[in-house]
Amino acid sequence: MIPTVLTLSDAWTVLTQSGAALLPDAQSLPWVRHAIWSLVLPAGVLLLGRLWAHPHTGALHDLRRWLWPAGALAVWAWVPGDWGISYWLGLSFQIPSLVSGLLAITVLVQTPKQRSVRASPWELVYAIGAGVLGWVLLLDTFAVFPVSIYAWGFEPGLYAGLWALALLPWVVSGRAAWRARGPWQLCAALLFFGVVRWPSGNAWDAVLDPWLWLVLQAFAVRRLRAR
Repeated sequence: MIPTVLTLSDAWTVLTQSGAALLPDAQSLPWVRHAIWSLVLPAGVLLLGRLWAHPHTGALHDLRRWLWPAGALAVWAWVPGDWGISYWLGLSFQIPSLVSGLLAITVLVQTPKQRSVRASPWELVYAIGAGVLGWVLLLDTFAVFPVSIYAWGFEPGLYAGLWALALLPWVVSGRAAWRARGPWQLCAALLFFGVVRWPSGNAWDAVLDPWLWLVLQAFAVRRLRAR
């Protein structure tokens, strides 16, 4: 018998097959929802705390006062059933994207250690791009376009295009892309999505969600006004 050699083309086919999804089942899906909302919600509170502390003193002590409400939201997100906030958020927004979860982890790790992180131009580029994409997907829900933009998220070609955008900062900036919030999170999300097709099998849901869309638009407006 001739041994089968897995080529790069075969590996790419496995990663991009829509039938190779390993989505959470009905039993594990609630726990996945609890876990990711318990990251996104406290990260949002800490971001608000950073914005509030900066115009006054910007002191790390002021920012740490927001750790208590952030921790309370994280615990509340794990409460099962109707009493849990993740249950009601899940009814309206389902599960945050993979990029949202990774950005939330970044915020949670950075906040106790330092007051602020030096901004990178790629953060503004990604925020503007995500804002435009969100508007396109929103209009797509009203069937404004002759084709379904959301349906493209199931196509391997779109997955390859997102990888090209994710790797662009490294091609242009080299290792400086590691210091930006966005490029490496997008790469990690695409890698995880290529293996398990989480959270819905659609690439758009892996890289963007309504909450992240709103936050990135606010971030882009704030950065542009500061300039």
